[in-house]
Amino acid sequence: MKEYIKNKEVSYCSKKIWQQKYQHKFFLKFDNYNSSLRDKFFCETIKLINNNFNKFFFLSFGSLLGLIREDDFIEWDDNIDLSFFLEKNTYKDLKNLQTVLIDNNYIARIFEKKNYSKISIYKYGYKLDLTSVMRVNNFYISNLNKCPSSCLKNFKTVLFKNTEVNIPSDYNTYLSYIYGNWKLPAKRNYYTIKGTRIEHYRYIISNILYEIKKILRLIKK
Repeated sequence: MKEYIKNKEVSYCSKKIWQQKYQHKFFLKFDNYNSSLRDKFFCETIKLINNNFNKFFFLSFGSLLGLIREDDFIEWDDNIDLSFFLEKNTYKDLKNLQTVLIDNNYIARIFEKKNYSKISIYKYGYKLDLTSVMRVNNFYISNLNKCPSSCLKNFKTVLFKNTEVNIPSDYNTYLSYIYGNWKLPAKRNYYTIKGTRIEHYRYIISNILYEIKKILRLIKK
């Protein structure tokens, strides 16, 4: 009972409290994230999501890249990525899933903003992000990233870690749009400019300009 109360408290606490008190305890850092325990976390979590989340979801971003390129997770990738299509009832479905996850000794934190929803799921020191994608004209957007809508038109089911998962049938276009030359392993797979929403760059540039102004003010003094 105490463990359940603690998991619930951590799942619902503010971002500030999470970062200050809990993140380092429930989201561990490794030189190599791949392990049999990570595989166990993945398989157990997929099973729970399949049984308790009333939405189609698929392997995405770095986890899809790992599956296609290495038939494994990328060893330096610190989270597992799943995506689903955003709908009006998304928050209710995420709340239902959160309750089930907490009941099963997980930490499950929901993040919501306009046109974007995410639940971050933690257990055994590992993290899985289940994030939304939303159709806007000819693209699907997911927070700061985007890809052509044609990439997510058709899907197929594959076996990964002895678990069935959905992946985009046209994964090559999807990965190329987001990562560029994804076939070449790189410690940091930076998102391509075309695969990143322009608002993200405006935000980065505004922060850089702000810092430059601060430095100039100090120089003047």
